[in-house]
Amino acid sequence: MRMKMAEKNVEVMNKINGSMYCITSVEDGKAYAQEILEKEPEQKLAEEKVVITEANAICFRFLCNPNLPIIPEGYYVENGFLMQSNEKVTEQGELVICKILASFPGKLLLAVKANDMAPEKERNWVYLYTYEPKRDRFFKLLSFGITMPAVYCIDNRVYCVYSEVHHKEYEENGVKVSKEYVSNAGVITIEFAVDGTHTLSSYVSNVPFISEEPHFTKDSILLSVGHKEKEDGSVQEITPYTLWLNVNDSEPEIINMYPIVSVTENHFDQGLTLKSHKKLMIFDSSYGTFTFSNAEVLKELEDYDYLVDFKTLREGRKAYGLVLSDQDYNLKFVKVVKTYDRGEIVTVHDYSCEF
Repeated sequence: MRMKMAEKNVEVMNKINGSMYCITSVEDGKAYAQEILEKEPEQKLAEEKVVITEANAICFRFLCNPNLPIIPEGYYVENGFLMQSNEKVTEQGELVICKILASFPGKLLLAVKANDMAPEKERNWVYLYTYEPKRDRFFKLLSFGITMPAVYCIDNRVYCVYSEVHHKEYEENGVKVSKEYVSNAGVITIEFAVDGTHTLSSYVSNVPFISEEPHFTKDSILLSVGHKEKEDGSVQEITPYTLWLNVNDSEPEIINMYPIVSVTENHFDQGLTLKSHKKLMIFDSSYGTFTFSNAEVLKELEDYDYLVDFKTLREGRKAYGLVLSDQDYNLKFVKVVKTYDRGEIVTVHDYSCEF
């Protein structure tokens, strides 16, 4: 066991006598441990204490730490080394650290340079690692390198969004031509739990993202896309749209809105209200997705972002109604009638119980 892992309530095994001990206090670089006589129903400890120091810590094996890990603080990167209080934190071997991306209970999320022998070195790609200060352990999260990601932390979830386009030049009918190619794009989602564990998922894209701040909800990220891949692997600019990536789904969904200016979560049915300057969309509702683009309708619903009810007005859903609320509980009723010859007729009313 490393001495830095010694803290109150940690359980260890004595390699000399094979007994289990509980550390009851740590003072002045020494840990005091007592043998565990009974664990259930209440822990009973022997009176005699064993002193664990830097010199004899190797005689004890770490078993478990019931304490919740804390978020590491005071760490920074200098010349490729992880530092704290003007000192190197640990021996890094071949690892060259570029940046601390985020901090979570018990762990740092790091961007680490690809070593000199890796093909990724030429592209200035990095690998994602975690570092656990208590255990002095580095862990490589992904087997592949990525460009330095933009990192967004929402509670204990981190999104690493990366996107790279490179250029190739060649001659076409005697004329030099340069084309852009997608080489590296995607989203890495990492969930860090309060107990220090983590789960990871990744979405690899064939389109580069537009470099701008995404929108977030409790379980999703909305990214802007302004390119598409052609058959030869090159990319071309297109009418921008939004990509919705939910952590619970393996495949993203395309939303034909850009730029989205506001996102509101609807607790009524777990859907979203999305707004752009020219469109309002009730998205991923349990009743379906509803889009409104009439300028007069949008003006009437300017501050009404929360879906609080849905009503079917005719069988077959040829007419239905949505009840929307603003933050002050003022209500609007949106009536939609589907016709065969003129599309949807949408009207907005002040809400009354008659609807």
